[in-house]
Amino acid sequence: MNGKRWDLAVELLESGESVVALGDCLIAYREVAGPRMTGNIRVEILSTAASESLTLVGATEDIVRGLAQVDLLLSDDRVADIVRQHGLKLDHVKDYDIGRKRLASIAEDWSVTWEAQARPRA
Repeated sequence: MNGKRWDLAVELLESGESVVALGDCLIAYREVAGPRMTGNIRVEILSTAASESLTLVGATEDIVRGLAQVDLLLSDDRVADIVRQHGLKLDHVKDYDIGRKRLASIAEDWSVTWEAQARPRA
């Protein structure tokens, strides 16, 4: 990950000025405004399935793919420094274009806690 666009993405994560789309499966931003003014870096892993058709296999594939991208993101020393300074929160979400719905929270040890109304089918 390098180049002017990547440098801009890193700057936006640091400042919290804007949401950054990273590849086809991640959205990242720094929580500096609104109800979650924690300053944390929040990375949302996008679901490839509609909430009502979410399966455990599909959700697991999304999350594994997303976490691999998070590892790649953290391999940039600047991003790793930002995360060390501000903290990292991970979610698995469904993007509805006009908003996103959290399906699950992902802890630092990569364990997944499903929202009650979003548990995937077996």
